[in-house]
Amino acid sequence: MLVGLPAYLHFATDYFEISPNEVIEPTPCNVCGETVPFKTRRGRAHAVCSSCGAYERHRLLTHYLGQAPELSAGKRVLHFAPNNGVEAFMRGRAEALALDYATADLFAIEDLKLDLADIEQPDASWDVVICYHVLEHVPNSDAAMSELFRVLAPGGVAILQVPLEIGRTQTYEDASITSPEGRLEHFGQEDHVRIYGTADFPRRLEAAGFEVEALDYLATLPAERVAEHHLARGPSEDGGPRFDERIFLARKPDTP
Repeated sequence: MLVGLPAYLHFATDYFEISPNEVIEPTPCNVCGETVPFKTRRGRAHAVCSSCGAYERHRLLTHYLGQAPELSAGKRVLHFAPNNGVEAFMRGRAEALALDYATADLFAIEDLKLDLADIEQPDASWDVVICYHVLEHVPNSDAAMSELFRVLAPGGVAILQVPLEIGRTQTYEDASITSPEGRLEHFGQEDHVRIYGTADFPRRLEAAGFEVEALDYLATLPAERVAEHHLARGPSEDGGPRFDERIFLARKPDTP
C-alpha cells in the first residue's frame, strides 16, 4: 500500500490550468503591488499572481512580514529560497527598518550559497531566519532544523511553513524514493522528499531545541482582506487535500 498516495494524485497536472473560456478579473497583489489576473494552480482558482508568481502562502507571509514584531530595526535576517516577489518586498522592508538582510540558496543565485543542512555561518549569527516551504525539499531535515537553531542568536526566531495536510499527524518519508516520478506520486511534488505531519512537524522543531508557536495568522485578518488578496488556499476542484495555513514561529530560548 502506498501511504499518502490517493490525496496527492491530483498534483500530476499542468503548472497552470487555464480554461480557454476562463474570464479572470484583475486582483490586487499585496506582494508586488500590481493589480493583475490571478491564475488557477492545480485546481485552485485565484492562486497565483501573474505578475510576481506569488501563491496564497506568499501573500499571507507578506501580510505577516509587513507587521512582524520579529523584524525590528537592525535585526540580522537570513531568508532561504525566497519567492522573487517576497524577496523584493523584504528588501524594501530592510531599507525602511535598517535590517541586515541576506538571501540564501544552495542552487539558485542569491546573496549566499548555503546548504540548509550544513549552514556555513557562525553560531548565533542571525536574529531571524525565514524558511518558507523549503524543509520539505531537504533530505536531512532534522540536521537542517539543528542548523537553524545553531545559527540563530539566543531569542532569535525562525519563521517557517511547510505543506501540512489537514488530518495527517505523522510525517511520511522514504529515502529510497528518489525519482521525480516517485516523489510526485508519494509526496505530491517532484522535488519533495516527505509529507510532514501536523503533530510531527512542531515536535521535530522542539527536538532541535526550539520553543514553537503555531500562529493562525490567517484567522486574525479581516475577512474582506482575506478575500481581496485571496490569502486562503482554497480546495482543489478535483477534491485534493486541504492544508494547514498556520505560520510556525520557532524561537531559540534566551538562555540555554
